[in-house]
Amino acid sequence: MFKAKIAVLGPVKSGKTSICNILSNAVERYGGDYRPTKGVRILEFESSYLQVNEKNINCEIELWDCSGDQKYKPFWPVFLHKTVGCILVYDPTSATDAKELDLFYDCIVDTPTNELQSCVVFANNKEKNKRVEKKLSSKFDELEHVIVDIEDDIKGVKSSFDAFLVDLLKKLWDMQYERDDLIH
Repeated sequence: MFKAKIAVLGPVKSGKTSICNILSNAVERYGGDYRPTKGVRILEFESSYLQVNEKNINCEIELWDCSGDQKYKPFWPVFLHKTVGCILVYDPTSATDAKELDLFYDCIVDTPTNELQSCVVFANNKEKNKRVEKKLSSKFDELEHVIVDIEDDIKGVKSSFDAFLVDLLKKLWDMQYERDDLIH
């Protein structure tokens, strides 16, 4: 069984905790009062069996729901130690989230010490009647972008996560077998 530590990062109030709750089946529906995450919150769960390289794979997941509050920035290296996957979350209707996401990218994705194998951007469109304020900068062009609807399409959120997880597990699978080939 594979194990994967996945960090969920993004600006304050972008919906990270709600997405984590949905993915880990901690809640059955979206809702509730806003309560900011203090530091980090870790959710552990097993994935359903996923088709990876023609095999059914199960994965133990540690989902690290990291606070978007900048006062926790000094702790990000600790939160991200041995992280192999990353979900960057932002609200595309926010006037400031796109710019703030640049900071997360610079501190986490674009560092030589990261161990990330896969990263995805979840655009959590919280206000459907509001137009998208700003597109992300070109540094995000290489990353997969997914629009998620945590209010009306929980299955879609989980399906998007499963697609990300399959991609991540394929990369981990390939790494494991490359190492095995070097040893033998």
